[in-house]
Amino acid sequence: MSNSPMFSHRIHIICSPYKTASSSVEQALVDIGVAKKPMPYSRAILRDNRELLLKWRQTANAAKTYDNFVSLHSSEVFAELSAYLKPLRKFDIFADAPFGHTHTHSFVRKLVAPKAVHIWINRDFDAWVDSVHRWEVSHPEIYAGKLKIWDTDPDRRLLMLRRLWNTNYRAFAELRGHFPDDCLELQFEELGDYTSLAAFYGVQAPAKPFPLRNVNS
Repeated sequence: MSNSPMFSHRIHIICSPYKTASSSVEQALVDIGVAKKPMPYSRAILRDNRELLLKWRQTANAAKTYDNFVSLHSSEVFAELSAYLKPLRKFDIFADAPFGHTHTHSFVRKLVAPKAVHIWINRDFDAWVDSVHRWEVSHPEIYAGKLKIWDTDPDRRLLMLRRLWNTNYRAFAELRGHFPDDCLELQFEELGDYTSLAAFYGVQAPAKPFPLRNVNS
């Protein structure tokens, strides 16, 4: 199996967890003209690859650094994930599962898409937890298992979310240390307009309101 990048074009990955305004930033990337084709959420692709993606998240976390991960596992990644990645290659924005957010580890994404821009949206933790809770409660068909934990052991669910946030932010920060030009950290409060996003990409900010997508109240 060749270790050539699976994505030869530049792609844009929102790698912060769900409920961090990812749908809004996805639309904003289209609005400023740097990307055209977002990948929608795919329950089928996630379901079919869940165990494989979990294996590689654990493997990448154990490697701790991107260089160590590449030196130990690059050939395996291309061999094992090529079938999973193939249907994703026609898109250029990933703001939802399985290639956006946290199901696919950031080290894996950097390895298979070296030109990718990684975007982390930094939201106040308590506000994020509140949004996640509301979202999961309002979608019991997707989050039935998590709703049980909210009901029986909310402190455990809170700890799970803290670990999810911290683990994935560490991976983003590790990449940013090596590839600062490919990593953008946005503050949630900056998303009232296009200024920060447009400045990073070196384009003019559109003269229209910043999009609000997939907002739960």
